[in-house]
Amino acid sequence: MSREEFAQYLRGNTPQLVCSPDESVIHFLAGQGIVVSQIPRPASPEIARLGAQKIAAGDTVTPEALDANYIHRAEFTKVGAR
Repeated sequence: MSREEFAQYLRGNTPQLVCSPDESVIHFLAGQGIVVSQIPRPASPEIARLGAQKIAAGDTVTPEALDANYIHRAEFTKVGAR
């Protein structure tokens, strides 16, 4: 969904908490009157820890069940990426 669609979704669904490491997202949502807490961008150790927790909890799928979610360059640049 686009940033505009996301802001509209948030306005209609009163979130408990919105967090992002992306300053452009934070500034955009703030301009829409939505409060966002800035969090540090996760690094490899955090990603690995989350993966290990999911594996330990049995929250896994077969490789055949995976669904790739690619971000194409055109989509990536639309949201003000660097």
